[in-house]
Formats: sequence, C-alpha cells, structure tokens
Amino acid sequence: DESKKLCVETTRDSARRPSVEQRDGSTPTNKNASRALRIDGFVRPLTPKAVIKLLTETGTIVENGFWMDVIRTHCYVIFETAENAIDTRKAINGLVWPKQHGKKLNVRHVNMNEAKKV
Repeated sequence: DESKKLCVETTRDSARRPSVEQRDGSTPTNKNASRALRIDGFVRPLTPKAVIKLLTETGTIVENGFWMDVIRTHCYVIFETAENAIDTRKAINGLVWPKQHGKKLNVRHVNMNEAKKV
C-alpha cells in the first residue's frame, strides 16, 4: 500500500486556507496537542495521494505516518512536529473537501498510541 510508505517533505503554507478554531472556540497549544490527528468526513471518490497532498500543504508527515481506512471515510496522520499538526488542523477542520462533492472535514488531535495502533 503506497500510502503507508510515503515520507513527504514540503514547505509549509498555512496562509492558503482560513484558520478554523476548535468547536469550543479554543486553539490547541503545543502543551496539549500531539503530533497525531484523526480526520473524519472524507467522501469518495478520492485517493490517498490526494489526501496526502492536502495534508502536506501545512506539514511534513513522518515515514509510515499515514493510514486511511479501506472505504476512505477517515484517516490517521502523524506529523514531524506538534506545530505541523496544529497548523494542519487549523487549515482543514471544517473545510469542505473535495469542493465538488465533499463534506466538512472533522479534525481532532489524538494521542500517539491511538494513531500508531492502526
């Protein structure tokens, strides 16, 4: 599975997408935010490569740090830094993706153990 083998280097460009706060209005800090995210709300058709491209606009995914379920409704991603995860969450939480037929993405920080289990 090619999605599990990708270690993608990228430049960070969080200015492309609007900032989105957490549902309670707060913003995660480096103290309580992990490097791992769970993202729900994907709608097919889409490819794992397209999801990875979206995610690497705001951070660098660690080697073997991306997993998506078979029916492509959710994924887990582990970034190199908590800042990468925070920037990505701010950029895509609530984003309708893909624009043509998608629905809002729901992004939340998870602990590393949860992300590594999959």
